[in-house]
Amino acid sequence: MKINRRFFSYAGILLFLLLSSCSTPASRVNAAEKDVATANKELEEANKKLQLEMESYRKATLEKIAANEQKIDAFNDRMDKLKSKEKEEYNKRMNELNSKNSDLRMRLETYKEEGKENWENFKTKFNQDMDSLQARIVNF
Repeated sequence: MKINRRFFSYAGILLFLLLSSCSTPASRVNAAEKDVATANKELEEANKKLQLEMESYRKATLEKIAANEQKIDAFNDRMDKLKSKEKEEYNKRMNELNSKNSDLRMRLETYKEEGKENWENFKTKFNQDMDSLQARIVNF
Protein backbone atom coordinates (compact mmCIF):
# COMPACT_ATOMS: atom_id res chain seq x y z
CA MET A 1 0.00 0.00 0.00
CA LYS A 2 2.90 2.27 0.74
CA ILE A 3 4.20 1.68 -2.79
CA ASN A 4 0.80 2.49 -4.29
CA ARG A 5 0.66 5.82 -2.47
CA ARG A 6 4.12 6.76 -3.65
CA PHE A 7 3.34 5.65 -7.16
CA PHE A 8 0.15 7.69 -7.30
CA SER A 9 1.86 10.68 -5.68
CA TYR A 10 4.67 10.64 -8.24
CA ALA A 11 2.26 10.00 -11.09
CA GLY A 12 0.10 12.91 -9.92
CA ILE A 13 3.07 15.27 -9.72
CA LEU A 14 4.27 14.15 -13.15
CA LEU A 15 0.81 14.61 -14.65
CA PHE A 16 0.53 18.08 -13.11
CA LEU A 17 3.90 19.10 -14.54
CA LEU A 18 3.02 17.80 -17.99
CA LEU A 19 -0.32 19.57 -18.10
CA SER A 20 0.98 22.83 -16.73
CA SER A 21 3.86 23.00 -19.22
CA CYS A 22 1.68 22.45 -22.27
CA SER A 23 0.54 25.46 -24.16
CA THR A 24 -1.92 25.69 -26.96
CA PRO A 25 -0.80 26.38 -30.52
CA ALA A 26 -2.74 29.63 -30.45
CA SER A 27 -0.82 30.89 -27.43
CA ARG A 28 2.47 29.96 -29.10
CA VAL A 29 1.46 31.86 -32.24
CA ASN A 30 0.51 34.91 -30.17
CA ALA A 31 3.83 34.80 -28.36
CA ALA A 32 5.69 34.49 -31.67
CA GLU A 33 3.77 37.43 -33.14
CA LYS A 34 4.69 39.56 -30.13
CA ASP A 35 8.34 38.55 -30.52
CA VAL A 36 8.30 39.47 -34.22
CA ALA A 37 6.64 42.81 -33.50
CA THR A 38 9.24 43.58 -30.84
CA ALA A 39 12.08 42.57 -33.16
CA ASN A 40 10.70 44.76 -35.97
CA LYS A 41 10.41 47.73 -33.63
CA GLU A 42 14.00 47.26 -32.43
CA LEU A 43 15.18 46.98 -36.04
CA GLU A 44 13.42 50.22 -37.00
CA GLU A 45 14.98 52.01 -34.02
CA ALA A 46 18.42 50.68 -34.93
CA ASN A 47 17.98 51.82 -38.55
CA LYS A 48 16.89 55.29 -37.45
CA LYS A 49 19.88 55.53 -35.13
CA LEU A 50 22.21 54.47 -37.95
CA GLN A 51 20.65 57.02 -40.31
CA LEU A 52 21.13 59.81 -37.75
CA GLU A 53 24.74 58.75 -37.18
CA MET A 54 25.41 58.69 -40.92
CA GLU A 55 23.90 62.14 -41.46
CA SER A 56 25.84 63.58 -38.55
CA TYR A 57 29.08 62.06 -39.83
CA ARG A 58 28.44 63.28 -43.37
CA LYS A 59 27.76 66.82 -42.17
CA ALA A 60 30.90 66.96 -40.03
CA THR A 61 33.04 65.44 -42.76
CA LEU A 62 31.72 67.76 -45.46
CA GLU A 63 32.68 70.66 -43.20
CA LYS A 64 36.22 69.26 -42.98
CA ILE A 65 36.36 68.87 -46.75
CA ALA A 66 35.20 72.48 -47.18
CA ALA A 67 37.92 73.60 -44.76
CA ASN A 68 40.48 71.66 -46.82
CA GLU A 69 39.26 73.43 -49.96
CA GLN A 70 39.73 76.79 -48.27
CA LYS A 71 43.28 75.89 -47.26
CA ILE A 72 44.05 74.71 -50.78
CA ASP A 73 42.65 77.97 -52.20
CA ALA A 74 44.85 79.91 -49.80
CA PHE A 75 47.85 77.97 -51.13
CA ASN A 76 46.82 78.90 -54.67
CA ASP A 77 46.94 82.58 -53.72
CA ARG A 78 50.53 82.13 -52.55
CA MET A 79 51.54 80.52 -55.82
CA ASP A 80 51.70 83.92 -57.56
CA LYS A 81 54.74 84.83 -55.47
CA LEU A 82 56.78 81.82 -56.58
CA LYS A 83 59.28 81.52 -59.40
CA SER A 84 58.26 79.64 -62.53
CA LYS A 85 60.22 76.46 -61.70
CA GLU A 86 58.80 76.37 -58.19
CA LYS A 87 55.33 77.09 -59.53
CA GLU A 88 55.37 73.92 -61.61
CA GLU A 89 56.13 71.67 -58.63
CA TYR A 90 53.80 73.65 -56.41
CA ASN A 91 51.00 73.40 -58.95
CA LYS A 92 51.51 69.64 -59.31
CA ARG A 93 51.22 69.11 -55.55
CA MET A 94 48.19 71.43 -55.39
CA ASN A 95 46.45 69.41 -58.08
CA GLU A 96 47.12 66.20 -56.15
CA LEU A 97 45.63 67.69 -52.99
CA ASN A 98 42.62 69.01 -54.90
CA SER A 99 42.08 65.67 -56.58
CA LYS A 100 42.29 63.73 -53.32
CA ASN A 101 39.90 66.15 -51.61
CA SER A 102 37.41 65.84 -54.50
CA ASP A 103 37.68 62.05 -54.41
CA LEU A 104 36.87 62.02 -50.71
CA ARG A 105 33.84 64.24 -51.29
CA MET A 106 32.58 61.94 -54.05
CA ARG A 107 33.09 58.81 -51.95
CA LEU A 108 31.14 60.34 -49.10
CA GLU A 109 28.31 61.60 -51.27
CA THR A 110 27.91 58.37 -53.25
CA TYR A 111 28.06 55.97 -50.30
CA LYS A 112 24.85 53.95 -50.04
CA GLU A 113 23.66 52.40 -46.82
CA GLU A 114 24.66 48.75 -46.72
CA GLY A 115 24.31 47.91 -43.04
CA LYS A 116 26.07 48.90 -39.86
CA GLU A 117 29.14 46.70 -40.34
CA ASN A 118 29.80 48.04 -43.85
CA TRP A 119 29.23 51.58 -42.58
CA GLU A 120 31.80 51.09 -39.82
CA ASN A 121 34.32 49.70 -42.34
CA PHE A 122 33.67 52.60 -44.73
CA LYS A 123 33.98 55.14 -41.94
CA THR A 124 37.27 53.67 -40.68
CA LYS A 125 38.86 53.67 -44.15
CA PHE A 126 37.46 57.12 -44.92
CA ASN A 127 38.81 58.56 -41.67
CA GLN A 128 42.25 57.17 -42.46
CA ASP A 129 42.19 58.77 -45.90
CA MET A 130 40.90 62.06 -44.50
CA ASP A 131 43.60 62.14 -41.81
CA SER A 132 46.23 61.39 -44.46
CA LEU A 133 45.00 64.24 -46.66
CA GLN A 134 44.88 66.69 -43.74
CA ALA A 135 48.43 65.73 -42.76
CA ARG A 136 49.59 66.33 -46.34
CA ILE A 137 47.90 69.75 -46.35
CA VAL A 138 49.52 70.70 -43.05
CA ASN A 139 52.93 69.53 -44.28
CA PHE A 140 52.48 71.41 -47.54
